[in-house]
Amino acid sequence: MPALPRSGLLALALAPACGPPDYAKLEPIEGGPVDSADALPELDARPPLRDPARFLRRASLDLTGHLPEPTTLDRLADDPSQLDDELAALLDHPALEDRLVHLLDERWHLRFEGMPVGPPDYGLAPELRYTLARDMAEEPLRLMARVVASDASWDRVVQSDETLATPLLTEVWPLERTGDPDALWSTARWTDHRPAVGVLASNGLWWRYNTTAFNYNRTRAAAVSRLVLCDDYLDLAIEFESPSLTDADGTEAAIRTNASCVACHATLDPMAAVFFGFWAYDLYDPLELSRYHPEREPLSMELLGVEPAWFGTPIDSLQDLATVVPADPRFPICAVETFTAALWRRAPVPDDRDVMGALLRQFEATDRRVGPLLLALTATPTYVGDLADTPTATARPRILGAQQLATLLAQTLGFDWTHDGEDQLDSDTTGLRVALGGVDGEEVTAPKRDPDANLALAWRAVSQAAGQHAVTSLETGSCALLPGATLATTPDSAEFRPALRHAVHWLTAQPPTDMELDALADLWWATAAVSPRDGWAAVVSALLQDPLVVTY
Repeated sequence: MPALPRSGLLALALAPACGPPDYAKLEPIEGGPVDSADALPELDARPPLRDPARFLRRASLDLTGHLPEPTTLDRLADDPSQLDDELAALLDHPALEDRLVHLLDERWHLRFEGMPVGPPDYGLAPELRYTLARDMAEEPLRLMARVVASDASWDRVVQSDETLATPLLTEVWPLERTGDPDALWSTARWTDHRPAVGVLASNGLWWRYNTTAFNYNRTRAAAVSRLVLCDDYLDLAIEFESPSLTDADGTEAAIRTNASCVACHATLDPMAAVFFGFWAYDLYDPLELSRYHPEREPLSMELLGVEPAWFGTPIDSLQDLATVVPADPRFPICAVETFTAALWRRAPVPDDRDVMGALLRQFEATDRRVGPLLLALTATPTYVGDLADTPTATARPRILGAQQLATLLAQTLGFDWTHDGEDQLDSDTTGLRVALGGVDGEEVTAPKRDPDANLALAWRAVSQAAGQHAVTSLETGSCALLPGATLATTPDSAEFRPALRHAVHWLTAQPPTDMELDALADLWWATAAVSPRDGWAAVVSALLQDPLVVTY
């Protein structure tokens, strides 16, 4: 089978998925990891910015989900040269880890709610459905996010002997928490003797990418190739010579004899052979699914007829993936492509080859730490986009995502829209995550890039609910978004315009004009005829629907 033409960063590796990769064309890094910034491969300087404050807002929302605090915006306005220091500080922000969970999920598609078993299967209350599903799905994502937030090498995602777990997960899975007992997510270790291969030993990963009775882990092997190597077997053009695929026997025969099938399965099946410790006889038995089964590891010869191997390199077991995966040059390439797509909000294309090559060289030179890569990405012209002094014709603002919106509302208003225990900005079953542009990991696999009617209606519903919450805060004089204002404050009050000036500046990173403040005052008067509550609810709702808030 001919190699699939590669696009973007993967063009550097030129490695066909169905066969041993050709690594000769990948330029090595001489001298190994370095710590000195002066020794890094040179990347182009950030293009001049039209608005440093809006740019910091973009980076902060992308990396932490939070808005820059008004004091930070004031400090940057006084001294724009502090921008790089403010960007570097984002890597130490306590919300970085939470944000990375959502950024990584845009590629890994793990945060979905269709788990094979639920709370009743473990003797738990049905009301825990949403919480348990989210905890299970986030377990591998939390490990990856912790690797980045702790400034460790990306290799740790497939080498760690730990994961992260909530107290609820320890009730249903063979896990023992070893970290901070007061933290919701704490470091933990599996107690069922599964190999130390990080996310590749994760229940959360293998429950999402399950296998059927006679698929024999091939789905899982393909998922590993796609997720950690960015090499997707399903992207390959395959010509069938009319094999019978209507039953298990016909499928197995085609795999052994059909040339198109053999080309891929020659590498896919030996990789699938290492996952039989996760292979379950009953796909709906919670105990069967929850535990690793070391005694099943030798089943590969009986059921697949092959010995374990990694693209032609023989290996003994799942544990060997901790060595062969980081040694595969596609692994760091895929990491760079993953985080580039997350921050650029699009996949790299062939025209990006030069900048992607420089990012890859820096990634290798910094011991594959993701933090320096993220900062380097914020300096690329594609990331700066419409905020450059001279933006390209195709540059455009980004749309705020569901998780960013939820964080913004919690930060500025203390608003957490929860109904019957389910976060309405995150749940797919009862909430608005997909309508707000999110990824459900099953039917919607990429974030929304363009506004549409569903987005507008969902955003209006959220802003109206947030406006009503703000009224409650104003009753007690505790609304952080509108400092100094209370429910008794009117446009004639001395506190009205300063409170709105603070709100607009915090939400948009731009000071409002007198005309904008006048318009908000007119809106207040027009809607407060019955009650001041209506006036404030309308004003806050309007603030949140400002295009400069919705976009970033």
